[in-house]
Amino acid sequence: MNHWLRMGKFILLIGILLIAAGCLPSQIKAATLTANSISTFADATHEVLSFNYQQDQEECVNKAKEKEEAVACVTEVRKKYKPAWAYYRSLRTSWLILASAIQTAKLIKSPNDDRLAPAVANLIESHDGFKDVSKALEANP
Repeated sequence: MNHWLRMGKFILLIGILLIAAGCLPSQIKAATLTANSISTFADATHEVLSFNYQQDQEECVNKAKEKEEAVACVTEVRKKYKPAWAYYRSLRTSWLILASAIQTAKLIKSPNDDRLAPAVANLIESHDGFKDVSKALEANP
């Protein structure tokens, strides 16, 4: 998962550098690059987290001697992953808002529409939260 975190950060950095250098002629293109980069990161990270979540719960059930022990262990696993799922939902919601802003800007032919920058900022904030929670889960298995 660490590989995907570094790759997502790298792609985001390239997008920001291109924006700063003026290589992208409009906010639409910059927003699209950002949305696509973060979506790739989110999909890969979610896939890994989902696999680990399932494995952790199965391990609880397999190690437990009593039903109550298994239930308690699975409950702890669910508590551990709850912040990750909340940030993932927030990230996906932010992504949808940005996608809507991009489509609106394209439809009204406004390459630097005022809705784009706040939507990008919101997506990046959600991305950072999801990334931090994912890294914490990876560091504390």
